[in-house]
Parts: sequence; structure tokens; C-alpha cells
Amino acid sequence: MILGALVLPLVAQGDAGDPTRDPAWPVLKQLVGGAWEGTVGKNVKVRFKFSLQQNGRLFRADGLIDAGSLHPLVATASVGWDPDAKQLYYLDQHGYDTVYFGHVYKQGDDLIWDFNGLSGDKGHYQTREIMSRNSYINMMRKEVDGKWVDLGFHISMKRAR
Repeated sequence: MILGALVLPLVAQGDAGDPTRDPAWPVLKQLVGGAWEGTVGKNVKVRFKFSLQQNGRLFRADGLIDAGSLHPLVATASVGWDPDAKQLYYLDQHGYDTVYFGHVYKQGDDLIWDFNGLSGDKGHYQTREIMSRNSYINMMRKEVDGKWVDLGFHISMKRAR
């Protein structure tokens, strides 16, 4: 059963579109290469590595939240092409019980991520990411009773040299 589910996309994929043509793609690619380190809020350490896979059409993020603690949270995310929505999708797994899915788009020079929890956390979120070749800032808000509420913390990272 699992093998069949893994092979099906290879057979059914066809022309799925090209994520590299999306205006957000070059912004994402700035993160590829080296390791990134920083904090969530004032003192929760994070570490991430970003890569391109599948012939440069799949963006991957692999990291640790609360890095250096006794029980860091493993986070793995991917960004690829959603042929139905005709835009970049975002799929994120935090630990063993929380999964998020949504879409990413460019607004001005920033990236906007609009996503919902599928498992574990059922919230609806938006983040704004401000990126350059060596710095990354993420500001997050959550939809509560139909209104967007700033969560009051930021993720800030720098490329480690």
C-alpha cells in the first residue's frame, strides 16, 4: 500500500507546471546553501538548512526548533508546485504530530505564507518573511474569530559562516 502511494505520483504526474517560474521562487532560493541559525522570540534557538531537490523544482527546509535543548522539535518543510491552485504550495511537519498546508506568494519584496493546520494544530496562519542573502525575519499572525492577531514573536536567522 505505501509503495503504491509512493509510485503513483511518478506515473500520474505529467506536466505539473514549473515552480521556478513563480515570482516567489528566486526569493526562496536565497536561503539555499550553508546553515542558518537564530532565535524564535528572545531565546529559543533554531537551526535550519535549505536545499533544492527534484531537479531544482522542490525547495526543502530541514531544521530544529529549540536546538541545543534536551528535546528539540524536528521541523521539515517543502515548497513545490500546486497544479490545481497554480501557485506554490507549502507542506510543513513539526515533530511527529503536527502538519500544516498552504500556499506561498510574493508581495512586494516579501513572501506571504497562508496556511492551515491539518493535524495537531488546526489554526489558520499567515506569515510575512523578509529575506536577503544572509538574513531572514519571519512575523506570524493567527486568525482568531475572523480577525488577524499578531502572535507577538518573530523568527530571526542569519546564515552561519
